[in-house]
Amino acid sequence: QNQWLREAQERLEALQCPQNVTRSSLKQQSLRHDGDTRCGHVPVPAKMSRRAPGAAAMEHSLPNAIPGAGPNAALSGLMAGRRADQCLVKQMAARIRDPGYGMRDFFEDSIAAFPELELFHAGGESASGRDGSMEYQRTIGAMFAVYWLLRLDIDGKRGLSFGCGEDWQILGPCGGDDDDSKKKRSFFENMDWSLLQSVTDLAIGGAPERVEAMLCLTAFHDIMKLRTLLPVVAMAHAPFQTFSAGDAINDHDLALAYVLEHYPQLLPSFAILPEGMRDLVIFTQSKMSFNHGWFVQAEGTPGAMLSALKQVLKGASGSDLAFYFFHWLTDISGAEGLPLAGAEKFTLRFPRAVLVSFLWSIPFLLKLAEQTETEV
Repeated sequence: QNQWLREAQERLEALQCPQNVTRSSLKQQSLRHDGDTRCGHVPVPAKMSRRAPGAAAMEHSLPNAIPGAGPNAALSGLMAGRRADQCLVKQMAARIRDPGYGMRDFFEDSIAAFPELELFHAGGESASGRDGSMEYQRTIGAMFAVYWLLRLDIDGKRGLSFGCGEDWQILGPCGGDDDDSKKKRSFFENMDWSLLQSVTDLAIGGAPERVEAMLCLTAFHDIMKLRTLLPVVAMAHAPFQTFSAGDAINDHDLALAYVLEHYPQLLPSFAILPEGMRDLVIFTQSKMSFNHGWFVQAEGTPGAMLSALKQVLKGASGSDLAFYFFHWLTDISGAEGLPLAGAEKFTLRFPRAVLVSFLWSIPFLLKLAEQTETEV
């Protein structure tokens, strides 16, 4: 932990970034709940609760590409001139294992650093019918999961299991007799935490630049679930996967991959990453065509289960695949949309035996970068 902090501080100094970036944009305004104050939701900063100009007109509009406006006029307009706070992102990565770096600090830093989070409040709904505010809660839940997984030996186990209170202090086991309390205690007491630690180590490897990439990816990974932001394929890029010129890409992972590859300037948090980390983020949006359940239960031949995944791994490493699985874990962790309540998808909904089998199998899957499907 001390080595992590020392190396991270040295990187900040080398880049001439201040080690104590102030969150002035938040300190000058109050955080408040807008409407829904249900237990488990994070507040929406005032600057986000004020809808962007033209947002009402966007709510029912279709994705559109206007010459000179990029693949989607709404996305281009909302992100025009916006910048991610690169120094603050680096500070977040440097401090994320600092015991004194609390949940509220991390939340406020996330809001200040990543302008893409504002897109969830610009109007419109996702293909599943959820509005942007729920996708915002799910995204913050995934951000918190990154924070907790990188602090498993500090307070991350409690955070994932029980979440934190309205005072932002991470909770511990309580004596409640309701089913949810019992399930959370059982997860905390019986989960094989070494498996989560192993995936974290394989994915991040103590490298602050990979933490930065993961934080940036997590901030914008679900924005394309909002239909009003879906990109339209330009003639110059057609065909893109199965989409022709003029088609709106209605698969949110492929839609994000298209923007990352062809219009990186529209996602400020992606644009600040070095080329190697950009490639890593784009890799996470690949169509893996992999059924984890089949693999752990041996429900197919090695070729049928693993050939497509091995094809995707060409040019990538085992640690890149671990990064993908770490992202998958954080995405699922926040799926209930109650970030202050911990990783409830895992503690309350997901069978622990299945989660353990998935985690146990990941080190074997990483060997696919160098071994044949049958050897794996």
